[in-house]
Amino acid sequence: MISKKLLIAVLPFFLLSSCEEGMITDCDYCYDNTAGPFKLDIKVDNPVFMPYYVTITVYEGPVENNLVLYRFETDWHEVSIDAFLYKTYTVTADYYFYGQHYTATDETCLQVRYDETTCENPCYFIFGNKMNLKLRYL
Repeated sequence: MISKKLLIAVLPFFLLSSCEEGMITDCDYCYDNTAGPFKLDIKVDNPVFMPYYVTITVYEGPVENNLVLYRFETDWHEVSIDAFLYKTYTVTADYYFYGQHYTATDETCLQVRYDETTCENPCYFIFGNKMNLKLRYL
């Protein structure tokens, strides 16, 4: 059984470390209102294999629902698509190298936070809008 003294000593640490005060606001993703649409940034890259084409598929919700919003090929390192707040997106990137198929997957939900002090003007900061589908190891 945990002693009361230990619980009293540890509890404030957990309460203080659970705050969102440490979130950094990127003023490039600040908006005057929350009307949207907003941008979802998708990074695809593997500097070892160039040039390459990647097939990107964007789903609304989890992949299992099979609600495909977009499917396209790109040779860019980063692409942006329109997205809406509080909607879950799953993105897959299909790579083909030397007869091998690789799929990278990421999921996010765009959210908003009001920030009065960080940028020049008070604004709505969008977060959860960056997805990393880079291949790290082959």
